[in-house]
Amino acid sequence: MAAQRLDIRELHWTAESEDHVEEHIDASWVEELIEGQDYVAFPNKEDHPPHFRMLIGKTPSGVWITTIIRPIDVEQGIWCPVTGWPATHIEQRKYAKAGGRSKLPRRAAKRR
Repeated sequence: MAAQRLDIRELHWTAESEDHVEEHIDASWVEELIEGQDYVAFPNKEDHPPHFRMLIGKTPSGVWITTIIRPIDVEQGIWCPVTGWPATHIEQRKYAKAGGRSKLPRRAAKRR
C-alpha cells in the first residue's frame, strides 16, 4: 500500500462520526492531526470502502493516532472522520517507512 498525499482543508463531522471517534480517542486529536499536517495517508484496507483513507501520524501535542476518513467533496478538500484509535507500533513504523517527518518512539523503532 503506497502512501498518498491528500488535500484536506476541512473536516466535516456528523454527530454519529464524532460519537464513534470519541469511543476510541479524543476527536480533537483528529482535528489536531490535520492542522499539524504530520501524517501519511494510505488507501484503506481492501475489504473496506475503496474511497476511504487511513491517516497515520503524530499530533502537535505528541499523540500518535490512526484515523479513517471518507470523502465528502475531494475537489474542495472536505473529508469526514469515520473512526480513530491510538496508532499501533506497526502503524508507526508504516508511517516512518512512508516518509513521515516525526521520529518514532523507541518502542516503535524496528528491533535489530
